Amino acid sequence: MPITMGIFYFLVMAEGCAFGTLHVVIFANAELGEELPTFTGALLLMFGVVVLPMRFFLGLRIMEDVRKLPEQLRCFDLAKAQCTCCSLGHTDGKTSLPCDRRLLLKSIRRWFSEPESPDDALARFEKLLRQGFRQEVLQCVGYGYASLGYAVYMACSGSVPILVLQLRSLRADASPEAVDQAAWFLRVLVNWAQVPLGSLFGVWMNQALCSVGVKIPLRRSLVVALLSTVTLLASAAPVALQQILLRTEPSSYLPVAYFVAWLTVTTTLFHCTGCRVERPQPHTCDVGHAGVGNAVDSDTFSI
Repeated sequence: MPITMGIFYFLVMAEGCAFGTLHVVIFANAELGEELPTFTGALLLMFGVVVLPMRFFLGLRIMEDVRKLPEQLRCFDLAKAQCTCCSLGHTDGKTSLPCDRRLLLKSIRRWFSEPESPDDALARFEKLLRQGFRQEVLQCVGYGYASLGYAVYMACSGSVPILVLQLRSLRADASPEAVDQAAWFLRVLVNWAQVPLGSLFGVWMNQALCSVGVKIPLRRSLVVALLSTVTLLASAAPVALQQILLRTEPSSYLPVAYFVAWLTVTTTLFHCTGCRVERPQPHTCDVGHAGVGNAVDSDTFSI
């Protein structure tokens, strides 16, 4: 995936783990008393005003690059690929620079030439990139959506330390009835697992919002404000689970049912976006002649 996308995922997971830890600490320290609303309100304000917009500005920029990638690969043309030395006029201001384009073209002709058609080496190389290599890249990068396995790895690995805060719940007296013991244990597990699940859901939601955001014909600042508002509204899902945990009896399985439903929805969303198939596109590429050594750098090919 693009390097900048790793930064985007890091911000998403860092926020999820930070708020998950904060949530556990707050509810485990009732002695905060009257300072609790002010404390949490300040953090939410900082989150909504500073962190969310910054993350969405980055995510929208990444998604724009990812959306261009399939078309760039489908219409890859050596004649239009930028070369730094040609852009600088083959000089760094003091000394002359050798032409990397000529060196690359020479190497490609040597690697891909065939005795029966030595002049078709560049065409064979471009065909390889437009077809086989293109499919490999799109399978790895996808369309801006992380795979479920990758997202689970990020969410669970970052939430394991929070489990320590839940261990003291195991010292509580369990009900002597077997069914109540099972319900109590599952509720303790759900109370911890809601943090990685919330992070997992946040990864998908932020990917989806950025993917939709780049298609909205509004100013970037308005799009970021809209996406941030939707994110804050979507935070009702984990809040609802916590309220169910607090307001139901220790023997109630309602939080477990809510958690399972939320988990099912999240995994289904990842599966649906992970199975996206690229729509066939008409071949309308403006392909030049890669063999021309002095081709103009009219476009940029980047991954």
